[in-house]
Amino acid sequence: MEKTSAMIPYRIKEELLKDSRIANALSVKNHHADFSTFKRTAFNWIARTINIHVSQKVIEESEILDEFLLFGEDEFERLKFKLKIESLDEFVFKLSNQRSHRLYTWISGKTLESYWHDGNAKDKKLNVLLYYLDIPLYEWDNWKNTGNNLSFTKLSSDYNIVGKQKSDNLLKKYYLGQYYLYYQKTDGSPNIIKAPFVIKVDSNGQVIAETETEKHRYRSKSITIREGCLYISCINLDWDEKENHIFNIGSETNPEVLFGVSNTVSVKKKHAIGIKNVLVKQPENHGFYNGEKEKEKEIPMSAESLKNKEESIILKYFRQYSDNLIITQFCCTLDELSKENDHKDQIKNSEVASVSPK
Repeated sequence: MEKTSAMIPYRIKEELLKDSRIANALSVKNHHADFSTFKRTAFNWIARTINIHVSQKVIEESEILDEFLLFGEDEFERLKFKLKIESLDEFVFKLSNQRSHRLYTWISGKTLESYWHDGNAKDKKLNVLLYYLDIPLYEWDNWKNTGNNLSFTKLSSDYNIVGKQKSDNLLKKYYLGQYYLYYQKTDGSPNIIKAPFVIKVDSNGQVIAETETEKHRYRSKSITIREGCLYISCINLDWDEKENHIFNIGSETNPEVLFGVSNTVSVKKKHAIGIKNVLVKQPENHGFYNGEKEKEKEIPMSAESLKNKEESIILKYFRQYSDNLIITQFCCTLDELSKENDHKDQIKNSEVASVSPK
């Protein structure tokens, strides 16, 4: 069940009162800026303005939906049935292809009117207002706590270890630092890439990940811990590409070697590729992201007697597996897939027959 506060915090009210987009929308309808005198019609116009801008932001930065910060999982289940969709990505796609304020109502005029007259405020509706106002995510709890009574403060303290806040706390406590990211090259060559990788807090207080690999710079759009996994969604800063990493971490509080996978698209053949990743944390005084950034390094799979102990161990790990890369095929018909299966069976049977004793 979604938690509620006693009333909408005054800081959020003040920002809405000052917001130029709302003021412009109201002036068109000849409403004055005295919210206390507003009827439902005026609040409907305010809600419409908020819904349009929230939808536009969600289309541009869809990762805000990953933690169900703006609506709950139960609400999404209802949306899946109503819109005939299966995923959040499909919801964002529909949002971007329709008149966004009509597809989904993030907050209604009725709800706003209730909040303005001291009605109980739902947590996720407050999130919608804060998101609309461009308040940084890490400040949301402070904004929601300001000016509230003791009952809301207690609810907030009971809730402060869930969702995004819990994830950020865990990241800041255990996972900040410098790493090396290892993976096999996607061009078919038996080489391992070793790239510098950092998880840090940026100037806005947000946890981010950065790396530079194969001469491309990547930065995380979102980084979160959920269900025992570390999820890092990255964008390529040098060309149009996205890359997602998932590492198995369980409840580890002293991570040194992290195992996971990433997905991307091959440059040459444009295949979707799954890549096995190994992330190795470095000592605190390593410092390759202080001053000049260290460049990535290629290590041949055939290399022997490496002086670097870490590289030697990781290289041996990759040599033991043939599934370091999973390369997908293009679309085909079911009949074509059946013929391909039969062809591979014939080759396999032929190979078995050639090595069987006579």
